[in-house]
Amino acid sequence: MNILLLEDDEYDAELVVATLKRSGLQFEIRVVGDKKEFLDAIEALKPDVILSDNSLPQFSAVIAKRLLNEKKLDIPFILVTGTTSDEFAVEIMKEGAADYVLKDRLSRLPSAISQAVHHHQHKIEQQRYLEQVIKNEALMKLSESLAQFGIWEVDRTLGLYHWSDEYYRILGYEVGSVSPKGEYFFAKVHPEDLDFVRQTINIAMLKLQQYEFECRIVPEPGVIKYIHNKININRDHENNVNHIYGFAMDITQRRLAEVSAAKSELNYKRVLDNIMDGLMLDDVDGKLVYANDQFLKIFGYSKDEASKLSIEDYVHPDFRTQIREQHNNRIKGLKAPTIFEFQGIRSDGEKIWVEVRVSKVIEHGRIAGTQAALRDVTAAKVAEELRQQSEANLKAIFDNTDIGFVLLDTNLKIKSYNHYFGRFASEILERKIYTGKHLSIYFKDDKHDAVNSALQQALKKESSEHESEFAGSEQQKKWFSLSYNAIINQNNDVLGVLVTLRDITQKKNMILEEKRIKNELIRRINDLEQFAYIISHNLRAPVANILGLTSLITERLTADDEFYNLINSLSDASNKMDVVLNDINKILTINKDISENKELTNLSQLTESICGLLSKNAQMPRFIITTDYMAINEIYTIRSYIHSIYLNLISNSIKYRKEHEEPVINIATKLKGNNIQIIFKDNGIGIDMERFGKKVFRLYNRFHMHVEGRGIGLYMVKSQVELLGGTIILNSAPNQGCEMIVELPIN
Repeated sequence: MNILLLEDDEYDAELVVATLKRSGLQFEIRVVGDKKEFLDAIEALKPDVILSDNSLPQFSAVIAKRLLNEKKLDIPFILVTGTTSDEFAVEIMKEGAADYVLKDRLSRLPSAISQAVHHHQHKIEQQRYLEQVIKNEALMKLSESLAQFGIWEVDRTLGLYHWSDEYYRILGYEVGSVSPKGEYFFAKVHPEDLDFVRQTINIAMLKLQQYEFECRIVPEPGVIKYIHNKININRDHENNVNHIYGFAMDITQRRLAEVSAAKSELNYKRVLDNIMDGLMLDDVDGKLVYANDQFLKIFGYSKDEASKLSIEDYVHPDFRTQIREQHNNRIKGLKAPTIFEFQGIRSDGEKIWVEVRVSKVIEHGRIAGTQAALRDVTAAKVAEELRQQSEANLKAIFDNTDIGFVLLDTNLKIKSYNHYFGRFASEILERKIYTGKHLSIYFKDDKHDAVNSALQQALKKESSEHESEFAGSEQQKKWFSLSYNAIINQNNDVLGVLVTLRDITQKKNMILEEKRIKNELIRRINDLEQFAYIISHNLRAPVANILGLTSLITERLTADDEFYNLINSLSDASNKMDVVLNDINKILTINKDISENKELTNLSQLTESICGLLSKNAQMPRFIITTDYMAINEIYTIRSYIHSIYLNLISNSIKYRKEHEEPVINIATKLKGNNIQIIFKDNGIGIDMERFGKKVFRLYNRFHMHVEGRGIGLYMVKSQVELLGGTIILNSAPNQGCEMIVELPIN
């Protein structure tokens, strides 16, 4: 498995890799830290799953996921982060993330990866499966239309009827204009054939598994068609009919040709050569005596080649023994089938299916051979196989999905349901489900009323959905979502209701877990703030006392006193503690000041004010500040924050100047969409970003030791910029100066 990890902290990246190795997962991993590396790795690595932190300085998990979406790359994406808010979790899941894992719970990461990859593969296979089913359905309809045959089906167990589109057309109906029931078939049967057809079907239903017959139908006044019907009947163990499949082919052209041939012997050969069926005569040895053009076309032979053919030449090897035996029985006057199918073989070796009707040829009172009408039924065979495959595929999807389905009639009684819904009824409702029962009786108390109300809404064509909690087996709580939708035909009539069921227990548990984590985080943050407040305030007074006492003692001691150095060391330590307490106060103040109202701030006036403030310091070296506020000079913001940001960045540029060069600072603004960019550039000593880029905004990190400092300024700047809803980027190199880009919302 190829894994791409978007993480800028080396220690955290090592933790992720170690966790995955301990799990026994087989993987290759690449760690990247910015947008460019991320995009390059996607092209080169072709990852199976992407893990992403969200605290990168210039990049985020949301941006990374959106880049994948824009490129239409469907790769499982898992957020791996230290902390996250409910809003951010919702946002990243909306973007299509498969899961998110907190860094203090990395033990869940291997299972999250396995589940995400498995779900992704299952989704791809399911889509591929559905596309194949749709393709097969379309091919079957095309086959029906080309071969002029139709199929019909009756499921007596469920009371379901089905006609294919071509069957509607053969009978002269618009597709879907009538219910696919027997009464509408009999309405089209020719009056002279009606009794024969009824008796034939009744006999077949009583005794037979398969039966064929021909009859006339009247699709419209003045028009008569001939159709060949084939019926397959399935029975249960008690011999009761439970399923009927029918096949009907329009043979009007063939019958008309036969009638025409009977009327005129002079046109006999012309009729034989142009009718739809292939006709042939053979002798007692199975040698071909005559074949019409259609026969030659079916098997791909010329007339000269046909004169040399026998049974073995156009019958597939798998059927030769059977067909030869049947032919010999006919010649001997023994019983042999007159209508059957066999697999033939064309002159080019292609296999075809052939339907045959055979009769004996009598000359001078003895059997001289056989005559047969043949039709290429390969298309019909393929269509039947496709129909069966399509039915099997749809049934497999219906029964193996992780969604429960139950189909109801207009009386809200169960007509059918899939395996998932059956398991739900057995394991959760603790009831065995039966067709013909009202669905709502399976639900108790308040759930009964909710289900019944939703079903009544569905009958009014009002879709609805609700969630319910169930005790389940061993009193384990489970949550399910139930959806109710009306089944509507082309005339907008309600035929029934489809109820779908989804297990949302994991989703519900996740929401509860998120809420618990959120409450725990809030509690810990409050505790930490309270602790910091106690440290920064309650220790200030003792530290001030120590500083005062050491000052008094130092005044009374001389430099050669044995306690003088000890008291000075104590004084230095106290001063350092006082500095730390002041830093804590500043950090705490950042979050508290965010409630301060925003106001219109003039950047030119702000710059002048800070220049004046710095110039009053006698120890401050000479410096030059140039500004370019042509793009924008005023923004609504928290004035104290922007003042602090300016003061820290300008002070840093002066502090970290080159030794023999006057510091020059240029400040300019640019518009970027709905944001303003404030760009600070100086000519100072710069920072080695390759070495320190990941640490530059962290607390108490210093990179130049020749100048006094505590490493808190840039941390304060970044915190204030982010609280204002902005971002900050540092571009720098040793002895090349620094460029700070602060991007803030205009309003």
